[in-house]
Amino acid sequence: MLTDKLILLHPLLFSIIFVIMPFTQYAGLIPPGQIVLPLIAVCAFSLLLYFLIKLIVKKAGTSVALLSPLLIVFCNYGTLYEYISSYTSGTYLKGIVLAATSIIILFALIFYIIKSLRFSNNRIAKINKVFCIIAGILLIFNAYSITMQAVAYAKINGTLNTKNISIYKQPERLPDIYFIVLDEYAAPSQMKSYFNHDMSPFVNFLNQKGFMTTEMITNSLSTASILEARLNIIPVKRHEGKTSSGSFSDSFLQIMNILNAYEEERMIRLRNNKVVNYLKTIGYQYIHMGSWFAQTRYNQLADKNYNFYGLQFKDELPAIIASNSLLRLFFINKYFVRRSVLDAFDTLENMTVILGKPKFVFAHIICPHTPYVFGPNGEKLSTIKGQSGDSKKLYIDQHIFITKKVKELVERKLSSNQTAPVIIIQADHGARMDKPGAHKVFSAVYIPKHHGKLWPEGTNSVNTFRFIFNELFGTNLEIL
Repeated sequence: MLTDKLILLHPLLFSIIFVIMPFTQYAGLIPPGQIVLPLIAVCAFSLLLYFLIKLIVKKAGTSVALLSPLLIVFCNYGTLYEYISSYTSGTYLKGIVLAATSIIILFALIFYIIKSLRFSNNRIAKINKVFCIIAGILLIFNAYSITMQAVAYAKINGTLNTKNISIYKQPERLPDIYFIVLDEYAAPSQMKSYFNHDMSPFVNFLNQKGFMTTEMITNSLSTASILEARLNIIPVKRHEGKTSSGSFSDSFLQIMNILNAYEEERMIRLRNNKVVNYLKTIGYQYIHMGSWFAQTRYNQLADKNYNFYGLQFKDELPAIIASNSLLRLFFINKYFVRRSVLDAFDTLENMTVILGKPKFVFAHIICPHTPYVFGPNGEKLSTIKGQSGDSKKLYIDQHIFITKKVKELVERKLSSNQTAPVIIIQADHGARMDKPGAHKVFSAVYIPKHHGKLWPEGTNSVNTFRFIFNELFGTNLEIL
């Protein structure tokens, strides 16, 4: 039999659940220590809200009966917002659906609050008991899920080949390496044929600076699959639909929505990739500049994580929790994405060389990918104008602006007194509105004092680091 005092603890149980639910999803990729501060913050917020409600309502039972629904809405509204956005992105329905949903939730809360204030003590006690049972079940299920998820991650990690690549030569001084991925950045051929825009002035500028510019190809248009292959220097051979090995344990985990073997393995392979592991073993620091894209949001292997596409928390779990909450509505919007792109370029431009500490910088910049937030000279776009996901004009304008930012970055990196780094500027794929042309990948690579062969046109982008490592470290990796 539950005691009255235990029944009143369900708001704290829900507070714990809101912290461990996102951790459950990424158990194995997020260090467990990241739970502590968010847990303290959410529980403290819950207690503060309880005392404020009790100050008005006076009754402890009624106060907690009102508190749990408020916490549920506050801590999960961002998830609902993102869910609706994913299905209405690029349409005029987004604002309408979000507004209608918000009004329904608000009126439901007001109705519940008014009703609860009129309930008898016995009715309130029953409501609190139901909340307590639900919270207890969710807590037990999440604790179980974390255990099983950790087992699943360990199982997948055990199948990965993370052997180091043999080093045949090592430069006197290891150069910094910048790997900058411009999301959905169309190659010159696609810009010419589909958008009727000439990129030759930019390509000529890069060539004059010593870059090798070429158009590579990619078999996939999935950013996660492309980066997984490129950072592990091998083609991805699994099928997109594969979800489990077929074993009873994996099937059970899949049914319980705990394990999607393909997605979990792809996440692990992308973050715990061969390129990063290899460079770290030969003395490189790893600087990770993430995005709102889950696979590249943070990386637990990084010596330093930057992420400008959120609330700019130092760690991943607090960022996820905040974006899942009502804070998502106020702080992560179209113009926040705009600021994030500019901050990412500023950080890249001002990142200095530290003698004796070579660094590998990975930066995933989601631009010129939607939302459209830049005019050709960096102008702000109106909220309505920037929502169209298939506008050639808006895409071209944003492509032009990002090209200018890349040009400024190159000028800064190669004209300073610092030792010139290796710079890899690549798209993951081209503009998806033209799917045949999207398989052509823009690639520009600068290697100081490069005297090797130019990269051949039409080679698969999976060879990127095979070329780089062969040139820098004398490896003998086969070009696929």
